[in-house]
Amino acid sequence: QVRKIKDITALMTSEIPTGENKISRFGVEEYLASGVIKLELQEYRGFVFRVMFIRKMRWTAVRPQKLVFEIYPHYGIYILDRLENFMKQVDAWYLTLGQQPQAPPATQ
Repeated sequence: QVRKIKDITALMTSEIPTGENKISRFGVEEYLASGVIKLELQEYRGFVFRVMFIRKMRWTAVRPQKLVFEIYPHYGIYILDRLENFMKQVDAWYLTLGQQPQAPPATQ
């Protein structure tokens, strides 16, 4: 029996095998968790950046959106912007170089 213990926070990590569309390795981890946050690397126009997707957060209203973030030593995780806005900024930067923007890739 799994019980929630008052004032206790447990953090569990799980990897997703490369090339898999599953959210966890064994398929049960997300059912045990109160929150599921997927972290991944994405590439767009030669930029590689970190993306966070809050898939599930019990007892909290969360908009389904992808967020670009960075990890800074001594500070932790810092949310930079929504993925759509970040890609628009990259496209605007490319326009200043005189190159045509491309359609952003489809997001999940």
